[in-house]
Amino acid sequence: MRTYKVFIAFVLLVSSISFAQQKQKLDSLLAIYATQVEDSVKVGTAHALYNAYLESEPKKALSYSQKALEMAQKLDYKPGIAKSYQ
Repeated sequence: MRTYKVFIAFVLLVSSISFAQQKQKLDSLLAIYATQVEDSVKVGTAHALYNAYLESEPKKALSYSQKALEMAQKLDYKPGIAKSYQ
Protein backbone atom coordinates (compact mmCIF):
# COMPACT_ATOMS: atom_id res chain seq x y z
CA MET A 1 0.00 0.00 0.00
CA ARG A 2 2.84 2.38 0.83
CA THR A 3 4.45 1.72 -2.57
CA TYR A 4 1.17 2.64 -4.25
CA LYS A 5 1.02 5.99 -2.41
CA VAL A 6 4.63 6.77 -3.30
CA PHE A 7 3.93 5.94 -6.94
CA ILE A 8 0.86 8.21 -7.01
CA ALA A 9 2.83 11.04 -5.39
CA PHE A 10 5.59 10.60 -7.97
CA VAL A 11 3.15 10.70 -10.88
CA LEU A 12 1.53 13.86 -9.54
CA LEU A 13 4.91 15.52 -9.05
CA VAL A 14 6.05 14.70 -12.58
CA SER A 15 2.74 15.92 -14.00
CA SER A 16 2.96 19.24 -12.19
CA ILE A 17 6.56 19.78 -13.31
CA SER A 18 5.62 18.99 -16.90
CA PHE A 19 2.68 21.40 -16.77
CA ALA A 20 4.88 24.17 -15.34
CA GLN A 21 7.46 23.68 -18.08
CA GLN A 22 4.79 23.76 -20.79
CA LYS A 23 3.34 26.97 -19.33
CA GLN A 24 6.78 28.57 -19.23
CA LYS A 25 7.44 27.60 -22.87
CA LEU A 26 4.08 29.02 -23.91
CA ASP A 27 4.71 32.29 -22.07
CA SER A 28 8.10 32.60 -23.78
CA LEU A 29 6.63 31.95 -27.22
CA LEU A 30 3.89 34.53 -26.67
CA ALA A 31 6.43 37.15 -25.57
CA ILE A 32 8.62 36.48 -28.60
CA TYR A 33 5.66 36.49 -30.99
CA ALA A 34 4.46 39.86 -29.71
CA THR A 35 7.80 41.55 -30.44
CA GLN A 36 8.62 40.04 -33.83
CA VAL A 37 8.19 41.78 -37.16
CA GLU A 38 6.22 39.97 -39.84
CA ASP A 39 8.78 37.71 -41.46
CA SER A 40 9.45 34.00 -41.88
CA VAL A 41 10.66 33.72 -38.29
CA LYS A 42 7.34 35.03 -36.97
CA VAL A 43 5.55 32.51 -39.19
CA GLY A 44 7.61 29.79 -37.49
CA THR A 45 6.75 31.16 -34.06
CA ALA A 46 3.05 31.12 -34.96
CA HIS A 47 3.43 27.47 -35.96
CA ALA A 48 5.13 26.75 -32.62
CA LEU A 49 2.22 28.43 -30.82
CA TYR A 50 -0.18 26.30 -32.84
CA ASN A 51 1.61 23.16 -31.63
CA ALA A 52 1.69 24.40 -28.04
CA TYR A 53 -2.05 25.13 -27.95
CA LEU A 54 -3.26 22.22 -30.08
CA GLU A 55 -4.29 19.85 -27.30
CA SER A 56 -5.32 22.32 -24.60
CA GLU A 57 -7.04 25.05 -26.66
CA PRO A 58 -7.72 23.93 -30.25
CA LYS A 59 -9.55 27.12 -31.26
CA LYS A 60 -6.61 29.26 -30.19
CA ALA A 61 -4.27 26.85 -32.00
CA LEU A 62 -6.30 27.24 -35.18
CA SER A 63 -6.13 31.04 -34.94
CA TYR A 64 -2.32 30.92 -34.81
CA SER A 65 -2.24 28.58 -37.81
CA GLN A 66 -4.46 31.00 -39.73
CA LYS A 67 -2.26 33.96 -38.75
CA ALA A 68 0.80 32.02 -39.90
CA LEU A 69 -0.90 31.25 -43.23
CA GLU A 70 -1.85 34.91 -43.77
CA MET A 71 1.69 36.10 -43.01
CA ALA A 72 3.28 33.39 -45.17
CA GLN A 73 1.01 34.26 -48.11
CA LYS A 74 1.76 37.96 -47.70
CA LEU A 75 5.50 37.19 -47.69
CA ASP A 76 5.19 34.54 -50.43
CA TYR A 77 6.95 32.17 -48.02
CA LYS A 78 6.09 28.81 -49.54
CA PRO A 79 7.40 26.55 -46.74
CA GLY A 80 5.31 28.55 -44.26
CA ILE A 81 2.24 28.27 -46.47
CA ALA A 82 2.68 24.51 -46.76
CA LYS A 83 3.19 24.06 -43.01
CA SER A 84 0.06 26.09 -42.27
CA TYR A 85 -2.02 23.60 -44.24
CA GLN A 86 -0.69 20.56 -42.36
